[in-house]
Amino acid sequence: DALSAQRYYHIIRLMGRSASNIALEVALLTRPNACLLGEEVARDQRSLKDLTSELADMIEQRSNAGKDYGVIILPEGLIEFIPEFNMLMAELNDKLAVPGMDASEESVMAALSPENKERFRFLPDFIRAQLLLDRDPHGNVQVAKIETEKLLAATVTVELERRRAAGSYKGSFSAQFHSYGYEGRAGMPTNFDAAYCYALGATSTALLAHGLTGYIASVKNLLAPAAEWQCGGVPITSLCVVERRKGKDKPVIRKALVELEGEMSQPYTAYKQMRDMLRMEDAYNVTGPIQYDMESCSAATDIPLTLQLELGKPLRPLVAPQAAKRMGNFLYAPQKLESLSELQQWRCARAHRVPKALSEKSIVGLEVQRVSATMCAEQDMPYVRKFFTNVEAPLVELRA
Repeated sequence: DALSAQRYYHIIRLMGRSASNIALEVALLTRPNACLLGEEVARDQRSLKDLTSELADMIEQRSNAGKDYGVIILPEGLIEFIPEFNMLMAELNDKLAVPGMDASEESVMAALSPENKERFRFLPDFIRAQLLLDRDPHGNVQVAKIETEKLLAATVTVELERRRAAGSYKGSFSAQFHSYGYEGRAGMPTNFDAAYCYALGATSTALLAHGLTGYIASVKNLLAPAAEWQCGGVPITSLCVVERRKGKDKPVIRKALVELEGEMSQPYTAYKQMRDMLRMEDAYNVTGPIQYDMESCSAATDIPLTLQLELGKPLRPLVAPQAAKRMGNFLYAPQKLESLSELQQWRCARAHRVPKALSEKSIVGLEVQRVSATMCAEQDMPYVRKFFTNVEAPLVELRA
């Protein structure tokens, strides 16, 4: 839609709570113009003002190139990685965990520290209300219900208007918001999903049969065919850390966040290498539908891209899109075949097939039969006649 309409910025919030793994996977697959990663924001201590300036810079640069449109991805947990929000949310969780604490703005403002009180006061009304919603079972803010995309759009709009007044920005910024929560994973499982979950279930059963409790089933060697996967168990205690839950310390399984460095940082490194190019280019990638034809389609056995990278498989080289040509009010830039996903290239190469029932039909043998007359509302006919020469055309049926 970004390429066809060329008038909106689609700001997309994806599920994942604190971790940005889903956002990173989607960014590697679809190549948006920007993807904000919570782990990177926390590492660099980037404030809301910093994020606003970064997005406004990209939007201004694209506008100068005639592109007042784009795609921006962010994880639902981004807000708790922004330093000022992290401190505010931590105190909110502790205060609201106190028995009898009223979750009203007045009561919360009275209980917050002076620094967090000021942060809370200057938030938009809808964000303040969302921060005070019922906590999750662990006593934490339900980040899935915080519309971070609208908060960023509001701050970016203010910054762009400031730049417009200064004369550096002359474009238009119109945002379309999308939030993909649980419905984003409600599709049919892939062949890999089905085989992987079956292997985990079988492994769990084997662990229990041998009296091994307190373990999490694991499967390794996932780049190999399923028959060569290696199954085992990992003690839960080896994965535990202590975190604050409902105002108390609790042992919990450590969050699997995006690795920014080390031996598991390949997905982040791969995205970082293409990020600067994606800011200005429209290299959007349509991955195509899930495939189940394991005999002729190699994509039918694909595993998640981030997992492929973590296991050592290199990312397919990014093909730069063709230079855009202005055609009226639109930029036209046809995609090269080699820039399409492997699945889309496979689909393009397939021989076009028509179901037998349709291939036996012939348009030549069809007859058009007029069934009954129609007309628009009588009082509207004078106006409709300005646009259509015939306002009383009959209904028709095609019959063999």
